[in-house]
Amino acid sequence: MTQEKRKYFRISDNIHLCFRMIDQGDLEQGIARLQAGVSRKQRMLDSLLSVDVRLTDLIDDLVDEQPKIAAVFKLLSRKTHILAQAIAEQSPDIESEDPIGPTHPVSLSANGLSFKSAESFNEGELLELHLVLFPAVQAISAFGKVVNCRIDEPVVTGATYEVGVEYVFLAEEDLDFIVAHVLDNQSQQLRHSKSRGDK
Repeated sequence: MTQEKRKYFRISDNIHLCFRMIDQGDLEQGIARLQAGVSRKQRMLDSLLSVDVRLTDLIDDLVDEQPKIAAVFKLLSRKTHILAQAIAEQSPDIESEDPIGPTHPVSLSANGLSFKSAESFNEGELLELHLVLFPAVQAISAFGKVVNCRIDEPVVTGATYEVGVEYVFLAEEDLDFIVAHVLDNQSQQLRHSKSRGDK
């Protein structure tokens, strides 16, 4: 099955979500910033991997002759792995004092998402999006455009809107993660449905 088809698989999910409206100038600058950040992060990860490979070779040579020194280098290697993971899972720049946790029910796919908002948006308006997916606590930054906005249900303090957003920029590695996340959630839901049906 092609990834293009998988992009349109959709799940109901709970994520941490922050967003703000931007203009075309903000979009162009934001995309350039994200692209530069992805490139810089990848260079750092590649450098860490290169150092780790060389360090592993040296540790193997030391294990028999100098076991204590080898143990020290193993700890340093472990530290390298932790730093690499910290870079790979770098949190987005979210202006919020709330703890990171699933705060928004959404309908999510690798093509876009929809969520409820107290604020209405016009079709075509641009949004900067910051998502954190669980349980991996994977931070994703993206840009999207509003494709629809409808009144969802009346509430005491006003109207709640259902906002549909289509991505206009999403880094390739983040697209891959969302595809995997959606497929994994679908598989879990299917297993859960089957287990309930067997009872």
